[in-house]
Amino acid sequence: MSLALTAGLSIVKSSQSTAQVEGACRLMRNPSVSPQAIAEAGFTATARACEAHPLLLALEDTTTINFSHSTAFDDLGNTTGDADDFLDSQEMKHVY
Repeated sequence: MSLALTAGLSIVKSSQSTAQVEGACRLMRNPSVSPQAIAEAGFTATARACEAHPLLLALEDTTTINFSHSTAFDDLGNTTGDADDFLDSQEMKHVY
């Protein structure tokens, strides 16, 4: 399975064998390969795919989430504050 088909997953979860994991890691460590070049290849492929369509819709998700409703707020616990407070909280102690 290619990394492109499993975007968002780790290299290990995207791979079907240890050889694929090693190959992906070698690619990422290769000094001749840059993140910009990888991104540019994706942009170019997308642009080429778009050429086949006379109309493209550019959609934007403007969804917002509001946690101020009392029921949601009570269920979520403390949703504001300093990041250090969160990392020092009892719930996060087991992560360290």
